[in-house]
Amino acid sequence: MKRKVLTTLVITCFAAAISLELSVLFAEASSKRPKMTPEHQEFYNYARYLFTKYERKIFHNLTTDEARERFIQNFWEIRDPTPFTPDNEFKLEMEQRYDYVSKYLKEGPIPGWETDRGRIYLMLGPPSAQQENQVNLGTMIRWYIWWYYDEYDVYIQFYDDIGHGIFRMDLANVSLGLLDVLDNKKYFIVDKEGKIKWETLDIDINYDSKTRGFLVEISTKNLNYEKVSESSAEMLAKIKVDLVVYRSDKADDFYRYSEVKSVKVRKEKLLEKNAFISLAVPLELPTGKIKIDAIISDALGDAVYRKFISLNIKKGG
Repeated sequence: MKRKVLTTLVITCFAAAISLELSVLFAEASSKRPKMTPEHQEFYNYARYLFTKYERKIFHNLTTDEARERFIQNFWEIRDPTPFTPDNEFKLEMEQRYDYVSKYLKEGPIPGWETDRGRIYLMLGPPSAQQENQVNLGTMIRWYIWWYYDEYDVYIQFYDDIGHGIFRMDLANVSLGLLDVLDNKKYFIVDKEGKIKWETLDIDINYDSKTRGFLVEISTKNLNYEKVSESSAEMLAKIKVDLVVYRSDKADDFYRYSEVKSVKVRKEKLLEKNAFISLAVPLELPTGKIKIDAIISDALGDAVYRKFISLNIKKGG
């Protein structure tokens, strides 16, 4: 009897924790929405689920369409899995998901991008497997839909207990790792199909007020290389550096530094156990409190690094 009570208590606490975390994760849906053009509103309808906490704060504080346009451009470009090709595959994938949920996952008066299934579909894409079932509860029939995502090893159960086609996420029957997967979709960069790039670069990044720039040190172990030439003793690494600079006091006054840096590395250095390559990134920063969204990726591979850096730049510093 005690074991049954304890199990029920654990499930109840887990469901409560999931409910709280998901309410925070999907806070964009119920938070105040800035007035914007129809095009910007459409972007907001689905991309907001991938906003980091700071991106959400910035977007809601923007005051002009021009600033929103720059934000949207940066949002997609830093997430482009193949920056050297004409297409941004991830952007195209998200637009296709938005079209799908708009057509097939709307529930009564609720648009697809605001339903529980629609939100999950936008963030994770189509499930690897799904199943539908119904349970006769005497005076009522409860419908269940079960989604499983093989890559992330998570499952989600939705239910409709009033028969009106409104499916809610069954918080007591979802994978424990679901929250981590959904949160990682915001802070990690993804591939062209929207899948998380789990491989990360080993990086140390620091701002030097004297040289007015960043010094980036990257471990050679997770990078891909290409030949300089058949006879060369060096290999070539290509590092894509994206730095989006936000000012705390002026939401509209943000900008992006983006560059692909080529670094030659001697072959014998690649055999060393703890070898690093160094990159100097000159960047004049405004004075005051700023936040920097730093995304550094291997342009020849899948490894990536992302970090939010807070700085207080003083005059002359």
